[in-house]
Amino acid sequence: MVHGETKTRILEILPTHNAKEQLHCKLREIDIHVDPYYDALSYTWGLPHFTERLLIEDNGKWTVLRITTNLRDALLRFRLRLDVRKLWVDALCINQQDDDEKARQIPLMTKIYTRATSVLVWLGKNEDGASCLHKIDKLSRGMNDPHDKVIIKELLASLLNLTWFSRRWIVQEVVLSPNVTLFCGLVEMSWVRLLQVVGLAWPSDRERNCSSVVKTMGTIWRRQFIGSEFSSRLDQATGILNLLESFENLGCADPRDRIYALAGLSSDTVLSPDFQAKGEKVMVSYSLPVEEVYIDFAVRKFAALGGYNNMIRLASQRSNGSHLNGQCSWIPDWRLPVIRQLTFERLPFVASLVNHNQKTHSLEITLKPDDDFNFRKDRGSSGYVYYGSVQSVFEGFPQDASKDIVIRWLQGAWQFIIEWMQTHNPDMDIDPSDYLILAHQLERAIVQDGIASILGRGGSWIGPQYNFDNSIGHKEFQGIIFGENQTISKVKDKDLSEIKVIMEGRAVFIFLPVVLPQADGMPGESQLQLGTPIPSQPPLERYMDNIFWPAIGIGPSHTSIGDTMCTQSLDVQRWMLTSISGPTILNKWRSFECAHKPTFLLRPLNSNNDSFWYIGDAMANRLIDEGWDDTDYRNCVDDRYYRLKKIIIK
Repeated sequence: MVHGETKTRILEILPTHNAKEQLHCKLREIDIHVDPYYDALSYTWGLPHFTERLLIEDNGKWTVLRITTNLRDALLRFRLRLDVRKLWVDALCINQQDDDEKARQIPLMTKIYTRATSVLVWLGKNEDGASCLHKIDKLSRGMNDPHDKVIIKELLASLLNLTWFSRRWIVQEVVLSPNVTLFCGLVEMSWVRLLQVVGLAWPSDRERNCSSVVKTMGTIWRRQFIGSEFSSRLDQATGILNLLESFENLGCADPRDRIYALAGLSSDTVLSPDFQAKGEKVMVSYSLPVEEVYIDFAVRKFAALGGYNNMIRLASQRSNGSHLNGQCSWIPDWRLPVIRQLTFERLPFVASLVNHNQKTHSLEITLKPDDDFNFRKDRGSSGYVYYGSVQSVFEGFPQDASKDIVIRWLQGAWQFIIEWMQTHNPDMDIDPSDYLILAHQLERAIVQDGIASILGRGGSWIGPQYNFDNSIGHKEFQGIIFGENQTISKVKDKDLSEIKVIMEGRAVFIFLPVVLPQADGMPGESQLQLGTPIPSQPPLERYMDNIFWPAIGIGPSHTSIGDTMCTQSLDVQRWMLTSISGPTILNKWRSFECAHKPTFLLRPLNSNNDSFWYIGDAMANRLIDEGWDDTDYRNCVDDRYYRLKKIIIK
């Protein structure tokens, strides 16, 4: 094992005039403060097939190490004819079989790459990649023809598809050195030139494409070396939360490295090989289960991660039901990609009192309405409305779906609603106009946030930060779910972009509201305290013209039957109904009960309401009787619904 806080090993590649000669090397221990004259290699391991031989000299004896083909190619490429090449290579300079040594060397890697004379990026022995790199280098020296930019984009797209650009460790390996060169086969180009070419090809930072990772790395690299005037921006750009979100899509072999590979670069995180009972230093350990690493990281860095509320946001954007193997639903599982956008701008527990139980890592929350909840006159109502429980769930919305798949899903969701109506109203002839009402209800559940429109925050669930140039209207939505071929033929992929952004990672469900038992016309006790059994009263059934009407909602794709819905408040919205064709609607304005943001789903973990698993944000609406005044309805809500005052989220 290497001992000392600044000590590591260096690979010395012995020189040769014969390019085909076997690799002969030495491993030497150095102190990087005393002997900083070495280069550092940035590469990908490739497939874990250790088929190549590397001869290592140790005290006059030669031993054989097995390495991958890609590493062998890199060492041959950088071997010199006359001089010893001193190279830091993670696979050889760190004993990969020794977890303790890895834990001590990982925190040192930032210094290793910072103090290296240069960083040599090996993109691989790839003929297509080498050709792209050569053409990019040549074209970038004089792009006079507008068509050159088109060609450059195509070449960059091919180059940036190489495996090296998808690796998580490359970020700190590149941005910490002022002298970085890219090599692909026999072709080479400076990192600075690549940044310039990418910037010319895609000048807008708003574009999300294959260049995004390189451009973000370039921003950090420039701020690292341009000067002190950018220091505050650099601190912000290299905060651990910003790094985790910016490089979300970069992979690594060990899921613990999703944190370790970026934490060393972070301006607000310090890695340590030793456990500390208190403090913000993050311990590097490859012997702890991944779940414990993520939990310990979140607890120590909750301020840098934006506090408990923001961690709930980060967790719910990713959660798919396998979250942290059933532990700590409020802590992000960084193995999972972001699969959904949130439906509320403000987080669910901003105004609530949150206490973190250090022993169980659960959150004990005293629920209070949001401070931004100022349009209501009844802010004195404590707790959150215990709205009801999920009764039935339709399949999750498909990821990255084409137009045809989206349309099939919408039609399937519509059939799911219709079958529920028919099952719960077996002896009723449902009027065609009732189906139109249902169609509007489903559309509003998926797309439209009527309350946000009133507050001037845009009409989409996901808020005004998204600007959709094309979006289907009421008649187009009806045409799709009713199977109108003429309407469907006119719908383009971009017309469905709003639905895709909202519904990816979500599902449609039907739920049953739960109300207080009434006695002598008086409401019962409406506060649910810890330990009180979850109410099992009959649902607040909503009949219109003797029809049992569904309450429709959307929630995370892993929503299950029995999940509990909570919301700050319920409001009445009047929606004008329109018809694509067919029956005339006598009363075009109908009243709907809508859950107010933030609304979320909890999964009860026992028969009492003392602990829950946080599922994620949700939205819901249902048809109600006409004639309700908003104030009267809120008073009715306060009288008829349970309110949760305290919850424990595990």
